Amino acid sequence: MNVIEYIKRSFFTRKCVICDEVIDYKRQKAICDDCSSLWLDHLDILCEKCGYDIDYCTCTPSTLSRKNKPPIISCVFYKPNVNSPVNYIVYKLKREYLLEVIDFCAQVMKEKTIMHCKRLNIDYRNNFIVTYPPRRKSGKIKYGYDHTKLLAKAYAKKMGMKVVSCFTNIGRSEQKTLTKHERVINAANSYRINDVDIQGKNVFLIDDVITSGATVKVCMQLLKTAGAKMIIPVTYAKDTK
Repeated sequence: MNVIEYIKRSFFTRKCVICDEVIDYKRQKAICDDCSSLWLDHLDILCEKCGYDIDYCTCTPSTLSRKNKPPIISCVFYKPNVNSPVNYIVYKLKREYLLEVIDFCAQVMKEKTIMHCKRLNIDYRNNFIVTYPPRRKSGKIKYGYDHTKLLAKAYAKKMGMKVVSCFTNIGRSEQKTLTKHERVINAANSYRINDVDIQGKNVFLIDDVITSGATVKVCMQLLKTAGAKMIIPVTYAKDTK
């Protein structure tokens, strides 16, 4: 056991990422015994459109439904306004600065990325960088941090990749308060590409939840304009509808 691990076990409390119950540091998973069954049950949820589970669902939001639609890697299905382990984690990810929650999501996203890339014969180690759509300035002020930035950094570290801040968020409205049509318009007016050199790069575009696909769409368009080669969105959760 190294010094850092000893300090963590001696002075810091490790909690379940779902219910906040204290768990033993020796436990490999970040979920307590009581929540494990809930988590496993949620993983069995099927897509309401295609009937497949999250690992085989290829459904994308209509805003991204084009002839050459991109593969979207998602880890779990998300149902808004429903009490579920996924919703608890998403809530904490957005509103509470908890590094164990960020690390948990990043680890699951890493595992899903490797699995999907192997299935699609994509060499995820070849010339890939990581980027993310940043949180609105008002959101950073309100909650004190940018959850997508922290998630992207944790994911990139686990994947052994570099994080590049490709976007600036100048939006004023929260996506969750808008209709589907309004989200598309708001996203298009919210993001600007930074002066970055990504010509010929492959990109993992990190986000927490994909619903309408509006944010992913505009960010992909901006990345392509900047010269990105392959762009693969990776999200922790995907709306079942």
